[in-house]
Amino acid sequence: MRRPNNRALVLMFGVAAVAAVLVAGAFLLFAGSSCGCAKASKASRARGDTGRSVLATCTEASCPVNRVQPYFTASSVSSGGVCSAGCAVVGQQLSVTPGSWSNSPTSFGYQWEDCSTSAGSSTGVQISSSNGTGYWMTLPVTGSCSDASGAGATSSTYTVGSSDVGKALTVVVTARNGSGSASTSPSGSCDTGLMTTQAPAQTQSEMAGPPASTYFDNGQPGCSPISAVVGTAQFGTGTSGEHFCTNAPVTCGFADIANTGPAVGTTLYGVPGTCTSPSGPGSGCGNTGSGWSYSGGAIHLTSGATLKDVVYKGQLNISGVSNVTIEDNEITESGENNYIMTVGGGSSNVAIEYNDLSGLDASTAGDGCDAAIYEEGGDPATDDTNVTVSNNDVWFCSATMNDIFSGTWTIDSNYIHDFAYAESSKGNHFDGVQMEGNVEGPNNQQPLNFYNNTDLMDMYQTSPLILSNDGTSGAETNRQITHNLLAGGDYCIYVAGTSSDPTTDSTFSKNDCSSIYIGANKTGSADEGGAFGYDVYWTSNTNTWSGNVWDDTGTSAGP
Repeated sequence: MRRPNNRALVLMFGVAAVAAVLVAGAFLLFAGSSCGCAKASKASRARGDTGRSVLATCTEASCPVNRVQPYFTASSVSSGGVCSAGCAVVGQQLSVTPGSWSNSPTSFGYQWEDCSTSAGSSTGVQISSSNGTGYWMTLPVTGSCSDASGAGATSSTYTVGSSDVGKALTVVVTARNGSGSASTSPSGSCDTGLMTTQAPAQTQSEMAGPPASTYFDNGQPGCSPISAVVGTAQFGTGTSGEHFCTNAPVTCGFADIANTGPAVGTTLYGVPGTCTSPSGPGSGCGNTGSGWSYSGGAIHLTSGATLKDVVYKGQLNISGVSNVTIEDNEITESGENNYIMTVGGGSSNVAIEYNDLSGLDASTAGDGCDAAIYEEGGDPATDDTNVTVSNNDVWFCSATMNDIFSGTWTIDSNYIHDFAYAESSKGNHFDGVQMEGNVEGPNNQQPLNFYNNTDLMDMYQTSPLILSNDGTSGAETNRQITHNLLAGGDYCIYVAGTSSDPTTDSTFSKNDCSSIYIGANKTGSADEGGAFGYDVYWTSNTNTWSGNVWDDTGTSAGP
């Protein structure tokens, strides 16, 4: 795993026109102000590089104004999901950035608080009354808060103690300058953690009612970040383990804005506006890697290439090349059958890491991408091997990764959220990651590892994670599904299989399923996760199921 990200804003210089996404925000309240900033004007969200909101100017020009919400720094977690630092576990430390403020604060103050978090409730809007599926849910609620008593309660780093168990930790950040101070708010107008209350327009029109969906899961300015509910250990049920990880996934060792996408301060170069190859034209294009060039409306890669620090709208073909690294880029594409990246034709040793990958506009059907990463079929004798997809921030796609079937793939610590239609007829199916059965050939039954990902599907079908065998002739085998935060779809985990090709020799462990979108189909309460439940088509047929829980309550989830 590379360095923690802890990013705020990615800087772009020399970039050709890139479409911006504007989403209406909420009215925000500041607490503890002493310079006339108690009430801020209505905010607007502008998607550039991070999706964070930009707050309108305060009523007093000299007052500090929070423009990027404070957020937790990255945690340290193993491939088995074990968090060694930065999680909401007794004995570990949580650290927070102050966020971004205007009007040049000269200092920051911090106050950590213990807060209650409760599950959302049914909106009363059923997904489909004809087939008895679940109800859309409201978001979790931050309740009463009181000052925390652990070590570092008034600093940017806090040591989680036994007195915090069963509560979520938030930190109020106060910015000061010569004119006074302004503070973020831990409750009231704020949603929990990184969640906002906007719903995709196409879902509202299709469902004739507003689902409890997120829209840019990246927080509101003026609000304080809130951690998962603290546990005495990372795993376990009830207060013994962390839960409500959707408050801030990184505090459970999952992916979110703290550890995905290009790092803070990265300069991104427009292709083709600034650079058409690492040698230029343009100053500093040599920072963009090697072994690539732009011509004929596309970027072309050779074996051994590195593509980094670019902004590019278009498809990237990684087929038939080896030893290629794609890192720290912002790449967009939209439309049916348009894939941001295609891997295939015997590619090997490919690393796709720390990128922003997205469609263009979730509110306009047809502007989403069909898939962010797609594996095309090839000769079984030269199936793709050693492909790593890690620490990418992916949004506005109908499928994040599709037809992943061959060789050895490792998919870890990706933040997948805010799905979108890729065709105007709204005929897409939605899958976070679709794995296919192993094809025949020398790489048959090679392992596929899926761990530490956050996959929040704000659509009702099909699944954040589906193990399918509808496009290949083989069964799903050697799938390691460990420590992922999942929500939405028909089921959190869709373990497809047939009597002739069942899923075998696979592990499903330590996965959290959240009911932030969909509640139980009979009562509208929590612990449903998908429109029909946690999982489907599970069989113990040489497979292992252990330590999987409902994120909202921390209770065990059985297959």
